Amino acid sequence: MYEDIVDYDDFSERVGSENDILDLIYNEIWKRTYCPKCERFNTHSRSKYASKNILCHHCSIQWSILQETIFFKTRIDLVKWSYIIYAISFYPRKVSVKWLMTELKINSYNTVWHLSLIHISEPTRPLSISY
Repeated sequence: MYEDIVDYDDFSERVGSENDILDLIYNEIWKRTYCPKCERFNTHSRSKYASKNILCHHCSIQWSILQETIFFKTRIDLVKWSYIIYAISFYPRKVSVKWLMTELKINSYNTVWHLSLIHISEPTRPLSISY
């Protein structure tokens, strides 16, 4: 049943580390934006000491790279998140919560079940920004 799905080990070799995913998120979302406090462009970069944070060199504020994403405040590795998104996107009828638990070596059924709901809630929800 699962022969055509790339297994987690092969997927993680292709995708890279969590740091590679953080680089991608920073480059695609935050690099072209301004600091939320001082509102200056090109004054921030990834923090050297906290890999999931961005540091503004002008006002010294820090914020999370994962802020305003579905990954914010998660303790699950971003490579595992990426694998769940891959599996649900390309094989929606084949992927079960039990199979994801064994593939990702996560013992909590509730954790995997909540992660597997992303295909229902997140992609269809429009981005809303309030001022």
